[in-house]
Amino acid sequence: MSHLFMSEDKIKTLMTLAHKEPRDYALIRLMASTGFRVSDLVRLRRDQLTDSDGEIVRVLRVKMEKTEMWVERALRDDAREALKSYLATRNDNYPWLFISQSRRTKFHTPGPLSRSAAHLIIKKYLRMMYPESVIQGTATHVLRRSIAKLINRKTGRIETAQEWLGHTSTTHTRRYIDAEDYREKANGVVAGLDI
Repeated sequence: MSHLFMSEDKIKTLMTLAHKEPRDYALIRLMASTGFRVSDLVRLRRDQLTDSDGEIVRVLRVKMEKTEMWVERALRDDAREALKSYLATRNDNYPWLFISQSRRTKFHTPGPLSRSAAHLIIKKYLRMMYPESVIQGTATHVLRRSIAKLINRKTGRIETAQEWLGHTSTTHTRRYIDAEDYREKANGVVAGLDI
């Protein structure tokens, strides 16, 4: 199956579309900044993102659910600003970073955002950009895969994309992002030079 990969311009469009909704924008910016899986993002608590002065942290440390490894990620300034803006809209004491805004919950008590709700949020914006038939699989993987593929293309190193994704093997990363082998590409270019 061929995966949907977004260009840098398409990722910027996704960010622009989400910008009107502070929670959605913060979720997408945090995902783009860290590469964390959505299952790790929806488990975050507010106190993990703020320091003793109430400022958004510059480095986020998370124990990844899938691998049980502790991973640290520097937060880009745009992600920090998105989180700050989102938290400014919150008038509650719930500990979770991302809360559900569903009115269908029993007694209307918000809870943490679920993985499936996070997928639907991102899919909502992808639908604005692509025909439904193009969006296959999980929407959050479209964003992770796309950014990891861009990292791989820009650096030419699968290991850099692997580290950002939190994968334990380059083989898995190559399959995940349909990575081209840049060594073979470089050798092919050199072999084809008329020198």
